Amino acid sequence: MITNKYLDLIENNLNKILNSYHNEFRKPITYSLFGGKMLRGQLLLIGLNDLKINIQLGVDIACALEMIQAYTLVHDDLPGMDDDDYRRGKLSNHKVYGEGIAILVGDTLLNDAINLISNINYIEKNILLDIIKIITSKLGGNGMILGQYLDLTTKGSMVNTFEVTNIRQLKTVNFFELVFIIIGLLSNVEKNEISQLEKIGNLIGHAFQIKDDLDDHINEKKSDIINNRPTITRVDSLENIKKTLSKIKNECINEIITFFGQGEILTLFERMFYEYWFKRN
Repeated sequence: MITNKYLDLIENNLNKILNSYHNEFRKPITYSLFGGKMLRGQLLLIGLNDLKINIQLGVDIACALEMIQAYTLVHDDLPGMDDDDYRRGKLSNHKVYGEGIAILVGDTLLNDAINLISNINYIEKNILLDIIKIITSKLGGNGMILGQYLDLTTKGSMVNTFEVTNIRQLKTVNFFELVFIIIGLLSNVEKNEISQLEKIGNLIGHAFQIKDDLDDHINEKKSDIINNRPTITRVDSLENIKKTLSKIKNECINEIITFFGQGEILTLFERMFYEYWFKRN
Protein backbone atom coordinates (compact mmCIF):
# COMPACT_ATOMS: atom_id res chain seq x y z
CA MET A 1 0.00 0.00 0.00
CA ILE A 2 1.36 3.41 -0.91
CA THR A 3 0.19 4.96 2.36
CA ASN A 4 2.10 2.71 4.78
CA LYS A 5 5.07 5.06 5.04
CA TYR A 6 2.81 7.96 5.96
CA LEU A 7 0.89 5.94 8.52
CA ASP A 8 4.17 4.72 10.04
CA LEU A 9 5.46 8.28 10.34
CA ILE A 10 2.31 9.39 12.15
CA GLU A 11 2.09 6.39 14.47
CA ASN A 12 5.78 6.48 15.38
CA ASN A 13 5.56 10.16 16.23
CA LEU A 14 2.39 9.64 18.26
CA ASN A 15 4.12 6.94 20.28
CA LYS A 16 6.84 9.43 21.18
CA ILE A 17 4.20 11.97 22.20
CA LEU A 18 2.45 9.39 24.36
CA ASN A 19 5.62 8.78 26.35
CA SER A 20 5.07 12.12 28.08
CA TYR A 21 1.84 10.95 29.73
CA HIS A 22 1.35 9.34 33.13
CA ASN A 23 1.76 5.59 32.68
CA GLU A 24 -1.79 4.63 33.72
CA PHE A 25 -3.51 7.51 31.94
CA ARG A 26 -1.58 6.68 28.79
CA LYS A 27 -3.48 3.38 28.46
CA PRO A 28 -6.98 4.78 27.74
CA ILE A 29 -5.47 7.44 25.47
CA THR A 30 -3.55 4.85 23.46
CA TYR A 31 -6.64 2.64 23.29
CA SER A 32 -8.56 5.17 21.20
CA LEU A 33 -5.71 6.89 19.39
CA PHE A 34 -4.60 3.87 17.40
CA GLY A 35 -6.45 1.33 15.27
CA GLY A 36 -7.82 3.58 12.53
CA LYS A 37 -6.48 4.54 9.12
CA MET A 38 -5.43 8.01 10.32
CA LEU A 39 -6.85 9.24 7.04
CA ARG A 40 -6.77 12.96 7.73
CA GLY A 41 -3.14 12.90 8.78
CA GLN A 42 -2.22 10.77 5.80
CA LEU A 43 -4.02 13.10 3.39
CA LEU A 44 -2.02 16.01 4.80
CA LEU A 45 1.33 14.28 4.29
CA ILE A 46 0.44 12.88 0.87
CA GLY A 47 -0.75 16.30 -0.28
CA LEU A 48 2.52 17.88 0.80
CA ASN A 49 4.47 15.13 -0.95
CA ASP A 50 2.52 15.60 -4.19
CA LEU A 51 3.41 19.30 -4.06
CA LYS A 52 7.10 18.48 -3.53
CA ILE A 53 7.09 19.80 0.05
CA ASN A 54 9.15 17.99 2.69
CA ILE A 55 6.58 15.88 4.53
CA GLN A 56 8.52 16.20 7.80
CA LEU A 57 7.11 19.72 7.89
CA GLY A 58 3.64 18.24 8.44
CA VAL A 59 4.23 15.22 10.70
CA ASP A 60 3.51 16.95 14.03
CA ILE A 61 0.44 18.65 12.57
CA ALA A 62 -0.76 15.33 11.11
CA CYS A 63 -0.42 13.84 14.60
CA ALA A 64 -2.36 16.73 16.08
CA LEU A 65 -5.17 16.21 13.56
CA GLU A 66 -5.38 12.54 14.46
CA MET A 67 -5.45 13.40 18.15
CA ILE A 68 -8.38 15.74 17.46
CA GLN A 69 -10.11 13.10 15.35
CA ALA A 70 -9.72 10.54 18.15
CA TYR A 71 -11.18 13.03 20.63
CA THR A 72 -14.27 13.48 18.46
CA LEU A 73 -14.81 9.73 18.25
CA VAL A 74 -14.37 9.11 21.98
CA HIS A 75 -16.90 11.82 22.80
CA ASP A 76 -19.28 10.83 19.98
CA ASP A 77 -19.52 7.30 21.37
CA LEU A 78 -20.58 8.45 24.85
CA PRO A 79 -24.12 7.56 26.04
CA GLY A 80 -25.12 11.23 26.00
CA MET A 81 -24.06 11.56 22.37
CA ASP A 82 -24.32 8.76 19.76
CA ASP A 83 -24.31 6.04 22.43
CA ASP A 84 -22.14 3.56 20.51
CA ASP A 85 -20.73 0.52 22.30
CA TYR A 86 -18.19 -0.29 19.60
CA ARG A 87 -15.62 1.63 17.60
CA ARG A 88 -13.22 0.21 15.02
CA GLY A 89 -14.23 -3.35 15.82
CA LYS A 90 -13.67 -3.12 19.57
CA LEU A 91 -15.47 -1.75 22.62
CA SER A 92 -15.71 2.04 22.79
CA ASN A 93 -13.45 3.82 25.26
CA HIS A 94 -16.19 4.45 27.81
CA LYS A 95 -17.23 0.78 27.76
CA VAL A 96 -13.70 -0.19 28.78
CA TYR A 97 -12.59 2.67 31.04
CA GLY A 98 -15.86 4.32 32.07
CA GLU A 99 -17.56 7.54 30.99
CA GLY A 100 -15.52 9.84 33.20
CA ILE A 101 -12.18 8.58 31.92
CA ALA A 102 -13.43 8.70 28.31
CA ILE A 103 -14.39 12.36 28.73
CA LEU A 104 -10.94 13.12 30.14
CA VAL A 105 -9.28 11.24 27.27
CA GLY A 106 -11.16 13.35 24.72
CA ASP A 107 -10.41 16.58 26.60
CA THR A 108 -6.72 15.67 26.75
CA LEU A 109 -6.43 14.82 23.07
CA LEU A 110 -8.03 18.08 21.96
CA ASN A 111 -6.04 20.33 24.28
CA ASP A 112 -2.73 18.61 23.71
CA ALA A 113 -3.22 18.63 19.93
CA ILE A 114 -3.40 22.43 19.98
CA ASN A 115 -0.47 22.54 22.38
CA LEU A 116 1.56 20.32 20.04
CA ILE A 117 0.99 22.68 17.11
CA SER A 118 1.67 25.82 19.14
CA ASN A 119 5.07 24.49 20.25
CA ILE A 120 6.38 23.70 16.75
CA ASN A 121 9.59 25.67 16.24
CA TYR A 122 10.36 24.90 12.60
CA ILE A 123 7.34 26.63 11.04
CA GLU A 124 6.82 30.40 11.00
CA LYS A 125 4.66 31.56 13.91
CA ASN A 126 2.21 33.41 11.68
CA ILE A 127 1.57 30.20 9.73
CA LEU A 128 1.08 28.23 12.96
CA LEU A 129 -1.38 30.86 14.17
CA ASP A 130 -3.32 30.59 10.90
CA ILE A 131 -3.39 26.79 11.27
CA ILE A 132 -4.69 27.00 14.83
CA LYS A 133 -7.30 29.57 13.77
CA ILE A 134 -8.59 27.38 10.94
CA ILE A 135 -8.74 24.31 13.19
CA THR A 136 -10.62 26.05 15.99
CA SER A 137 -13.00 27.84 13.62
CA LYS A 138 -13.80 24.77 11.51
CA LEU A 139 -14.22 22.47 14.52
CA GLY A 140 -15.52 24.83 17.22
CA GLY A 141 -18.94 26.05 18.29
CA ASN A 142 -19.80 27.38 14.85
CA GLY A 143 -18.32 24.35 13.07
CA MET A 144 -18.08 20.69 13.91
CA ILE A 145 -19.42 21.04 17.44
CA LEU A 146 -22.44 22.94 16.11
CA GLY A 147 -22.95 20.05 13.69
CA GLN A 148 -22.94 17.63 16.61
CA TYR A 149 -25.45 19.85 18.42
CA LEU A 150 -27.76 19.87 15.41
CA ASP A 151 -27.33 16.12 15.05
CA LEU A 152 -28.37 15.58 18.66
CA THR A 153 -31.31 17.99 18.57
CA THR A 154 -32.80 16.62 15.34
CA LYS A 155 -32.72 12.92 16.23
CA GLY A 156 -36.19 11.55 15.71
CA SER A 157 -37.38 14.80 14.11
CA MET A 158 -38.47 15.44 10.56
CA VAL A 159 -35.52 16.73 8.56
CA ASN A 160 -35.04 17.74 4.95
CA THR A 161 -32.14 17.38 2.54
CA PHE A 162 -30.83 20.87 3.27
CA GLU A 163 -30.68 20.20 7.01
CA VAL A 164 -28.95 16.86 6.54
CA THR A 165 -26.42 18.41 4.15
CA ASN A 166 -25.75 21.24 6.60
CA ILE A 167 -25.12 18.80 9.45
CA ARG A 168 -22.82 16.76 7.20
CA GLN A 169 -20.91 19.90 6.23
CA LEU A 170 -20.35 20.90 9.85
CA LYS A 171 -19.72 17.50 11.41
CA THR A 172 -17.56 15.90 8.74
CA VAL A 173 -16.74 18.07 5.74
CA ASN A 174 -15.24 20.92 7.75
CA PHE A 175 -12.48 18.63 9.00
CA PHE A 176 -11.51 17.54 5.49
CA GLU A 177 -11.54 21.14 4.31
CA LEU A 178 -9.14 22.24 7.02
CA VAL A 179 -6.73 19.42 6.13
CA PHE A 180 -6.41 20.76 2.60
CA ILE A 181 -6.25 24.38 3.72
CA ILE A 182 -3.30 23.41 5.95
CA ILE A 183 -1.63 21.76 2.94
CA GLY A 184 -1.89 25.13 1.22
CA LEU A 185 -0.59 27.09 4.22
CA LEU A 186 2.44 24.83 4.58
CA SER A 187 3.09 25.01 0.84
CA ASN A 188 2.84 28.83 0.68
CA VAL A 189 0.39 28.72 -2.22
CA GLU A 190 -1.58 31.73 -3.42
CA LYS A 191 -4.87 32.70 -1.75
CA ASN A 192 -6.95 31.54 -4.71
CA GLU A 193 -5.18 28.18 -4.57
CA ILE A 194 -6.18 27.84 -0.92
CA SER A 195 -9.79 28.05 -2.12
CA GLN A 196 -9.12 25.32 -4.69
CA LEU A 197 -7.66 23.08 -1.99
CA GLU A 198 -10.60 23.76 0.32
CA LYS A 199 -12.95 22.69 -2.48
CA ILE A 200 -11.09 19.38 -2.84
CA GLY A 201 -11.46 18.81 0.90
CA ASN A 202 -15.13 19.70 0.61
CA LEU A 203 -15.76 17.14 -2.12
CA ILE A 204 -13.81 14.39 -0.34
CA GLY A 205 -15.67 15.13 2.90
CA HIS A 206 -19.11 14.94 1.30
CA ALA A 207 -18.20 11.73 -0.53
CA PHE A 208 -16.85 10.26 2.71
CA GLN A 209 -19.98 10.93 4.75
CA ILE A 210 -22.49 9.99 2.05
CA LYS A 211 -20.75 6.65 1.56
CA ASP A 212 -20.57 6.20 5.33
CA ASP A 213 -24.32 6.82 5.64
CA LEU A 214 -24.98 4.33 2.84
CA ASP A 215 -22.85 1.68 4.53
CA ASP A 216 -24.57 2.24 7.88
CA HIS A 217 -27.98 2.01 6.21
CA ILE A 218 -27.12 -1.19 4.36
CA ASN A 219 -25.59 -2.73 7.48
CA GLU A 220 -28.52 -1.51 9.61
CA LYS A 221 -26.25 0.18 12.13
CA LYS A 222 -27.92 -0.25 15.52
CA SER A 223 -27.28 3.19 17.01
CA ASP A 224 -28.46 5.00 13.87
CA ILE A 225 -31.72 3.05 13.86
CA ILE A 226 -32.34 3.51 17.60
CA ASN A 227 -31.46 7.22 17.56
CA ASN A 228 -33.12 7.87 14.19
CA ARG A 229 -30.14 10.03 13.21
CA PRO A 230 -30.47 12.72 10.50
CA THR A 231 -28.64 10.95 7.68
CA ILE A 232 -29.07 11.28 3.92
CA THR A 233 -30.76 7.87 3.75
CA ARG A 234 -33.67 9.28 5.77
CA VAL A 235 -34.47 12.00 3.25
CA ASP A 236 -33.59 10.60 -0.17
CA SER A 237 -33.81 7.38 -2.17
CA LEU A 238 -30.83 5.07 -2.48
CA GLU A 239 -30.86 5.58 -6.25
CA ASN A 240 -30.61 9.37 -5.92
CA ILE A 241 -27.96 9.11 -3.22
CA LYS A 242 -25.78 6.89 -5.40
CA LYS A 243 -26.16 9.33 -8.32
CA THR A 244 -25.13 12.22 -6.07
CA LEU A 245 -22.16 10.24 -4.80
CA SER A 246 -21.03 9.39 -8.31
CA LYS A 247 -21.28 13.06 -9.37
CA ILE A 248 -19.23 14.20 -6.38
CA LYS A 249 -16.65 11.49 -7.02
CA ASN A 250 -16.14 12.52 -10.64
CA GLU A 251 -15.91 16.22 -9.79
CA CYS A 252 -13.43 15.46 -7.03
CA ILE A 253 -11.20 13.43 -9.34
CA ASN A 254 -11.13 16.31 -11.84
CA GLU A 255 -10.25 18.84 -9.12
CA ILE A 256 -7.51 16.62 -7.72
CA ILE A 257 -5.94 16.10 -11.15
CA THR A 258 -6.09 19.85 -11.85
CA PHE A 259 -4.25 20.75 -8.65
CA PHE A 260 -2.09 17.74 -7.74
CA GLY A 261 -1.79 15.96 -11.06
CA GLN A 262 -1.99 12.19 -11.13
CA GLY A 263 -0.13 11.74 -7.86
CA GLU A 264 -0.71 9.87 -4.64
CA ILE A 265 -3.73 11.93 -3.57
CA LEU A 266 -5.56 10.76 -6.68
CA THR A 267 -4.45 7.16 -6.19
CA LEU A 268 -5.56 7.21 -2.56
CA PHE A 269 -8.94 8.74 -3.33
CA GLU A 270 -9.69 6.25 -6.09
CA ARG A 271 -8.64 3.31 -3.96
CA MET A 272 -10.54 4.61 -0.95
CA PHE A 273 -13.63 4.91 -3.08
CA TYR A 274 -13.56 1.61 -4.87
CA GLU A 275 -12.41 -0.46 -1.91
CA TYR A 276 -15.14 1.00 0.30
CA TRP A 277 -12.77 2.52 2.79
CA PHE A 278 -15.47 4.95 3.83
CA LYS A 279 -15.95 3.22 7.15
CA ARG A 280 -15.86 4.97 10.48
CA ASN A 281 -12.47 6.54 11.09
